Amino acid sequence: MTPPAPAPTREGTLPDSPSYTLHARDERPWGHYVVVGLGSNDNGEEVCEKRITVEPGQILSLQSHHMRRERWTVLEGTLRAVREGVIYTLEAGQSLDIPQSNLH
Repeated sequence: MTPPAPAPTREGTLPDSPSYTLHARDERPWGHYVVVGLGSNDNGEEVCEKRITVEPGQILSLQSHHMRRERWTVLEGTLRAVREGVIYTLEAGQSLDIPQSNLH
């Protein structure tokens, strides 16, 4: 039996992820992100949705995550992304799924 999905607290943070707060903004060398959604999906997995803005000419470092997967969706402009050594070019409306532990 699947345990009940965690619900956001009144403060807008996930119970096991106190570092994310709804509407929080974080400045980074490449741009910034805003937390636009917190909760859980139909499988009971915690979800943190961030809207990131990467300034023209800036890049994010290669990374991998052993505890989470990601989905990147381009809202405007063009994104060049690397996943497991393959380069993808995405336009507005296109998405790229990043499985756990994939280098991206």
